[in-house]
Amino acid sequence: MAKITLTKPKGEFLNLLKGLFSVLHIKGKDFSIAVTHNILVIKEALSGYIFDIPPEDYKVLLVQFKSIMESGAEDAEEQIQAIKDANPGVLQERDAQLKEVEDALKVEITLEVEVIDKNIISEEITSENLLSINEFIVAD
Repeated sequence: MAKITLTKPKGEFLNLLKGLFSVLHIKGKDFSIAVTHNILVIKEALSGYIFDIPPEDYKVLLVQFKSIMESGAEDAEEQIQAIKDANPGVLQERDAQLKEVEDALKVEITLEVEVIDKNIISEEITSENLLSINEFIVAD
């Protein structure tokens, strides 16, 4: 299959990856091979930066926040603020982590991906699907 070189910020590649995932259900051997290849290439390039996991301490706070919100307590906002005030380090750590991810998404990278020829696209594809993978599609 033909290849093209795309240069974009990682955040844009993340959006392209989401578009590729949205067409996984569409049938066709050549189409599936191209989509799978492109998913693997983009995931490899984004690994370690994009798919961050919140620290355990932060997850504990989120559970507490959720519990307070679900309780319907009148002073829910005050309770949440008290937890935040008691755990500034945890919140700062998460903010730093999110800033790191945000900065990583701005970094421009170049990837070689497979072209998806119009001729191999199944009739079951929708306009919404086409828009999500448009950058990979070329005319015969």
